[in-house]
Parts: sequence; structure tokens; C-alpha cells
Amino acid sequence: MHPNDYCFRSIDYLLLDVREPWDYTKSHITTAVNAPYPLLVSMPPPIVIAKLVDVNSRAVKSSHSGGDVNREDDKAVLARRLIFHCTLSLVRGPTAAVKVRWALDTVLRDRARREEVGLGAGVEIPEISVLDGGFVGWSRRYGKGGEEERRYLVGNA
Repeated sequence: MHPNDYCFRSIDYLLLDVREPWDYTKSHITTAVNAPYPLLVSMPPPIVIAKLVDVNSRAVKSSHSGGDVNREDDKAVLARRLIFHCTLSLVRGPTAAVKVRWALDTVLRDRARREEVGLGAGVEIPEISVLDGGFVGWSRRYGKGGEEERRYLVGNA
């Protein structure tokens, strides 16, 4: 499905778990979305951004379940903050963050590429960060989730 098939609302942050799907399936932070590292670093910039727009749409739809998230006047947007993590956030998380930042710079500078991935002219580059300590650090400190999980993500990314 092409990103232009959706209309989105923005969310405050999008937590991207760049571990392999089998690691994500075993255990993950409840608000995280799996975006495997090998895919993110091997795709061309417009595809990376299209994937992020798609992931953002799924996160928005799940956070607004039952609400009207497909209004006609909404435009494709990204979360205001993208937080990357892997197991320890030493290699894959930071590398994926750099790749996505480069992809965003590349796509958002080019009007045709913006339109290709469904982003309007007013879309700003989100703040990009890496979760300190990765999944291991989070699970040691906040394995139960909930509001404590959100405070940790916002304060320690």
C-alpha cells in the first residue's frame, strides 16, 4: 500500500525497535514498532521515509482506536520525535538513526521526492534520538510499561 493511501495525524514520539523481528516478537517495549535494521540501512531514502510514514500511520491508528483518524484534510506526517533502539543501542540503533536523518534530509530537500512519499511542504524534520541503554536498559528499569515507560522514553532518549 502506498503512503498516499493514508491520511495521518501526528504523534509525539515514535519508538522504533530496529532489532530483528524474532527478537521483537519475543519481547519488546509496548509502544515500540519494529523497523528491522537491515531494511532501514539498505533501502533508498524515499523508501525509508515511506516506511516511516507507514509505521507512523499504524501507530496513530492504534493510539486512536475507535476515533476518526482518516479525515480528508489530514496530511501524511511523521512523529515529532523518532526514538531508535536495539538491544543495547550501541551500533544498530545509532546507525539506523543516522541513516534515517540522512534519508530525511535527502527527501525533504527535493519537492518531487516529498510528493512521492506523500509528505507536504510544511513537514519538519523530527527530532531524532537513541534510547539510552537500549532494550536491555529499559527492561532492567521499566519492564512493566505504563506511564513510567513513557516518562523514561521522553526523559532518556
